[in-house]
Amino acid sequence: MDKYTEPKLSLGALLTEGEGQISREEVTFPDGTDIPASAVVGKITASGKYVELDPTASDGSQTAAGFTLYPIKADGADVKGVIIARLAEAKGPALEWPAGITEAQTATAIGHLANLNIVVR
Repeated sequence: MDKYTEPKLSLGALLTEGEGQISREEVTFPDGTDIPASAVVGKITASGKYVELDPTASDGSQTAAGFTLYPIKADGADVKGVIIARLAEAKGPALEWPAGITEAQTATAIGHLANLNIVVR
């Protein structure tokens, strides 16, 4: 029997957010992006575009800047997407981290999120 792994659900990592849309931000993801819902993201300083967190980078994407609410797939052009950027609580086990991230890198990223008033529970 084949093993089935259910993908991360949209809004799956969001526990609470500020009233209205204060926690959310519409941002741009570059062409070629393919990340699941609840992925922790970083912002490339030079372009202002968001990508999956890369703790080994030095272009800004090494700093956690929020997490996605929905899957993001950009195929042929940049796309807009919504992230939780501030003032929220996240379910830690539901967050999607990049492959190979270490415990120390995860702890650092959780600290970055805390600086944005995103509390990981």
